[in-house]
Amino acid sequence: MATEKLASEFPATTHDEWKAAAEKLLKGAPFDKIMLTQTPETITLQPIYEKEILEKLPEAGTLPGQDGFLRGTSASGYRVQPWKIAQEIPYSDPATFNKALLHDLNAGQNAVSINITGSNALQFSSAADVQTAFKEISPEAIAFYFNSGDQAAAVAPLFLNWASAQQADLTKIEGAFNFDPLGELAATGQLVSPLPALYDAAAELVKTVSSALPRFATLGVSGSPYQNSGASVTEELGMQLATGLEYLRALGERGIEIDTAAKQIAFTFSLGGNFFMEVAKLRAARVLWARIVAELGGNSSAQAMRQHARTGLFNKTKHDPYVNMLRTTTEALSAVIGGVESLTVGGFDECIRVPEEFSRRIARN
Repeated sequence: MATEKLASEFPATTHDEWKAAAEKLLKGAPFDKIMLTQTPETITLQPIYEKEILEKLPEAGTLPGQDGFLRGTSASGYRVQPWKIAQEIPYSDPATFNKALLHDLNAGQNAVSINITGSNALQFSSAADVQTAFKEISPEAIAFYFNSGDQAAAVAPLFLNWASAQQADLTKIEGAFNFDPLGELAATGQLVSPLPALYDAAAELVKTVSSALPRFATLGVSGSPYQNSGASVTEELGMQLATGLEYLRALGERGIEIDTAAKQIAFTFSLGGNFFMEVAKLRAARVLWARIVAELGGNSSAQAMRQHARTGLFNKTKHDPYVNMLRTTTEALSAVIGGVESLTVGGFDECIRVPEEFSRRIARN
């Protein structure tokens, strides 16, 4: 019985031989113009990459949890702690929110993304609102990711009081308040208070949160205002790193040590459709943030970036929304390959209506 030939049994082809064959097929058309692709990030993509290129890349030998966290902040990757399924519950009424959240938690969700600003923002202005929204929810059982813009100073005390009233172990509660005044300013053009006053509030909140909720982050840096406005990957990343550095400086000027300040900042990345570029963005972000924190004197633990991601809106269509299922699938995979700690997948129909149970299920799955 004849056996199939393995790839190793075929004669090797050099790059020059491949290029000569490609130019022959192009029949005189310029190779560089046809075969090379220029990205918005000014990166030239080659038509083919041989395995030998890895020998020229020192990054190929890096390890998870080491080497600037290129391949993730945890040495065990997702083996011990898989990424959190942090779906949005896009309802403003606390009772409706609670009913949907309980349903989705029983269906596999293990974290929640809570919009406090923007469309479909949860009504979260009183202790009664909090108690209704989180009825029958154990504070230690899930992670809470608030998208609070410039409202965190009002949100955090309400959440902390609720968690304390549940007699929960506050040291085990995970999440982020994502106090992001610069992101709110970029998205809406306005703030509830001047930036210096918001920075003062952020510093006071950091002191409380770092002590009472050590696994929570106070400040957030969102890429959504930039990516959803058409920014390239490098532009989005540049704005986020600049924002994070501004927050570190603001906290430092208000007496917060760098090791505490850096751990109190979480990043939320907006995911686009360029799969490999999005993976590279998440990896580069960790390396660059580690360098920034190190330059400011932060220790190795403080250099580890906290990464959340959400599928973007910029490339979603209203006219054929079911196509958005495919787009969010590739975006979600790029987030996982890129090594995020938690992930929100938008509903395929979020551009045209408030997502219903079906679209929430598809996104969650």
